[in-house]
Amino acid sequence: MKTSLRTKFIIFITIAIVAFDFIFLLTSVNLYNRDKESYIYENVLNSSRSISQLLGKHFDQIRIISNLDFLSQKELTFPPSMGIENIQIYDFKKKAYIYQLKQLNALEAPQDKELQKYLSHAEDEISIVHGPDGIRLFYWRLLNQDQLLQITSNITSFIQTFKQQGIYSILFFDRKNERILNFSPIQDQTIEKISWVDLKKDGKQEGAQDFSFADQEYIMSFSPTADNLIKVVSLIHRSAAFSASKNLIYQNIALAVIFIGVSIIVILFLAKLITNPLGELTRVASDAGEGKYEQHIKNNSTDEIGILVQAFNKMFADIKKYTEELKDKYRIENEIKLAKGVQEQYIPKVDFHNSHIELAGFYLPASECSGDWWNYRAHKDVTYLFISDVTGHGLPSALLTSAVNSCCAAIDNQIKHTGKFVNPSEILKVINDVIYQSSANLMLTMCVARVDHQRNKIVFSNASHEFPLLIEADGNIKTLLANPGNRLGETSNSEYSDAELDFTKNDLLFMYTDGLVENPNSIGKSWGDRALLRFLKKIQHSPEKSRDELKEAYFKFIEHGEVKDDVTFFFAKLL
Repeated sequence: MKTSLRTKFIIFITIAIVAFDFIFLLTSVNLYNRDKESYIYENVLNSSRSISQLLGKHFDQIRIISNLDFLSQKELTFPPSMGIENIQIYDFKKKAYIYQLKQLNALEAPQDKELQKYLSHAEDEISIVHGPDGIRLFYWRLLNQDQLLQITSNITSFIQTFKQQGIYSILFFDRKNERILNFSPIQDQTIEKISWVDLKKDGKQEGAQDFSFADQEYIMSFSPTADNLIKVVSLIHRSAAFSASKNLIYQNIALAVIFIGVSIIVILFLAKLITNPLGELTRVASDAGEGKYEQHIKNNSTDEIGILVQAFNKMFADIKKYTEELKDKYRIENEIKLAKGVQEQYIPKVDFHNSHIELAGFYLPASECSGDWWNYRAHKDVTYLFISDVTGHGLPSALLTSAVNSCCAAIDNQIKHTGKFVNPSEILKVINDVIYQSSANLMLTMCVARVDHQRNKIVFSNASHEFPLLIEADGNIKTLLANPGNRLGETSNSEYSDAELDFTKNDLLFMYTDGLVENPNSIGKSWGDRALLRFLKKIQHSPEKSRDELKEAYFKFIEHGEVKDDVTFFFAKLL
């Protein structure tokens, strides 16, 4: 089952968003929990520590008051927050109180055994007493060996101010580890049962830590005052401490779900916006694969998709145009192949020889069709030799050479029918009339030679073609100089003349087109007429071997050069 691009796009983007959101949610929640946990532990610790520090400061204030000279200051007042109920100085020698802040009824002097107790202590002694009417602090200090200072302070009201601690439960323990008071924001019977032994049973140290009691999880911290007179314990339910964190997690999850939902809606919209044109492109491309190029995709957007659609529309228009051009090109190529095949039919494919003459030629077209042409017509007593070069090459030149071949064939048939040989000049004149009347733009050069086997003579006529060369047995080269007439097809009244030259059995006749000497090699240098003459002077072989040696020398010179003009030549020798 094939999955569409839209489905793949939606699935991929949705998975990416969900994965990113999930990872982000886990990371943020984890970081928040760690930060929140540190914050809660720190707050719990600060709660107990701040209360113990305030209590310590209160006790220090009592100690500072004990340094006052009470005997010289009869009227003293103290802030109500200090809760001072009485200040007394007892003189052991007089066995009476010599100073009292407040006159209390039935005051009893310390007994002798209590005196020994006081005297055995250090400079001061402070203790907490928890009674039904409040929590009192008792402070003793020996002023000298005979006088004892005692300060009584009710600190209940001071401790009551710590109820403002909010969500924390506050427990107070004295030096004997007995709980003297506790505050709790909620009615929690479990906290009421917690003792100092329970708090310390797991070897807990001072500071904030986890605490379990009666299947309840707490975060607990305790801080004693400097003199360990009171230990302050702060407790909070773990669930209550992290309730805000849980609420935030739920809110994040809800926001994540909403975000994913909105993202999916946006993805569906974008998928439709993006994949609809792509789907149309796919359909059109599929039709184009079946040869249907008359397609046009409608899209007015100016984004990358719109640019792609415009490119596709242009591509289809270009393909359609190119296809039409290609059809024309194939048609022309087929016609050229046909013309090439026809042309190859009237250029000799193999060497020729009979009892009178031997021929060997070479033909190299510069393109599919050539403007060069050579051929022969052999009779009992004479052999006609033809070579021509159309101005240019390609299909028009091939068609013109075909016309020349047809003319020569028609003349040859007439010769066979009448038994009367015609001169080369007459052949050129006939061909000139035909070309002039049928082609207004194309012309050609041509040379026609008639070899007389009985008289060992050559009669030839030239229409602006390269002069044939006669290579004699001694290496001397003669140029067959006949009056060169106009190119065939140039004028309607062109005249051509004949020339005659001896042609013995040891001589070689060489006829060629200008491509042999004018085509440049890889460095742009042409072979030239002089190099050709120097090579021909060394030839004293049969036409076939001479043709092969000349072809080898020519290709060695050309190397990788481009053949820009057709190359044609042949050798003839009497037997």
